[in-house]
Amino acid sequence: MDPHKIKVAFDLDGTLIATDSAQSWLSFLREAGVKGAEQACVHCSEVMQHYQSGGLDMTAYMAAWLQPVAGLPLSSVQQLVAEFVSSDIVPAIYPEALARLQWHQSKGHHIAIVSASPALLVQPIASLFKVDQVMAIEVEISNELITQKAIPPFPFKEGKVLAINQWLYRGSVRQLDYAYSDSINDLPLLEMAKRPFCVNPDPALRDKAERREWPIYQWNLTKVSV
Repeated sequence: MDPHKIKVAFDLDGTLIATDSAQSWLSFLREAGVKGAEQACVHCSEVMQHYQSGGLDMTAYMAAWLQPVAGLPLSSVQQLVAEFVSSDIVPAIYPEALARLQWHQSKGHHIAIVSASPALLVQPIASLFKVDQVMAIEVEISNELITQKAIPPFPFKEGKVLAINQWLYRGSVRQLDYAYSDSINDLPLLEMAKRPFCVNPDPALRDKAERREWPIYQWNLTKVSV
């Protein structure tokens, strides 16, 4: 990584796409009739009620999230993920997000997508945007089978700062230039950037952004091709 190039971090859910990819995945599995998906969808929805307050128990969430696919071959899950990305994620991409990301790419900036969603989903979604650097929740794979164990540390709240710092330090850089997010949980990420941008911010983040005079984007969802 060139230490002299501009460094940019995008959140994923609610920032680049108009959905929560992890929750949408569970709905996809439920509609596909995957065993345990209905229970996981309900359980994870209950845990997610604490997300905006920052009290989300990520270990408990991931254990429930992985239950429907635990024990399945990685290759089979990846095939399902490909179908999910095509049917549920592509229509949820904000055109303004795509344009903004492509603007950074046209400038030769180094771009990372940092997300508190599982890497099983985030990696193929990032490929849509032609972004190679991904920081997301990793899942333990054993004998090519999905386990029910997520691997800490998780890139959530201050964990995103840790992940970004590890990325920056590999290039001998200490500064993040741009950051984009929709959630108050990403306040630590936004605070570490020279130029923070709030995208469709939740009420708590909007309040912070207005007080600090940070730019606020209202991105709308229309059909997009990638």
